[in-house]
Amino acid sequence: MTVQVREASAEADPAAWLAQLSERMQPADRALLSRALALAQERYAGQSNAYAEPLLGHCREVTAILAGLRLDVDTLAAGLLSGLPALSQPWDEVVRNTVGANVAALVEGVARMGQIQALRAHAQESKKAADHAAQLEAVRKMLLAMVQDVRVVLLKLAD
Repeated sequence: MTVQVREASAEADPAAWLAQLSERMQPADRALLSRALALAQERYAGQSNAYAEPLLGHCREVTAILAGLRLDVDTLAAGLLSGLPALSQPWDEVVRNTVGANVAALVEGVARMGQIQALRAHAQESKKAADHAAQLEAVRKMLLAMVQDVRVVLLKLAD
């Protein structure tokens, strides 16, 4: 099933991809995933990630990987929305209102892990004490995020 979902995510329209991904889900879970996909389509329109690939396509691939791991619907929705923090527009309140606080917390955890990667790259360039303190604070936040919910780590790995 994972291969089929991943192939569908690369080629099919979003509605067909969502139908295939959610065919075994309860109606409430399908609805949540549908709201997440609609929000992703709205916010990612014309956006690309750091590797110049369409952000919506990338997040659909992340979600397909998570679905292959048979993770819960909140994690799948967070996979779809994991690119939001990289955009300059406010995202947290919209995510909370659209798909819930659990999904927003997962997306925030993924964003924190991304900040750690950025700090690591910056710290390698500059070895100042202030940079070291910022790096330690980022590691602390990452550890807190992992302790609170291991799904954040799975999301970041899928990304």
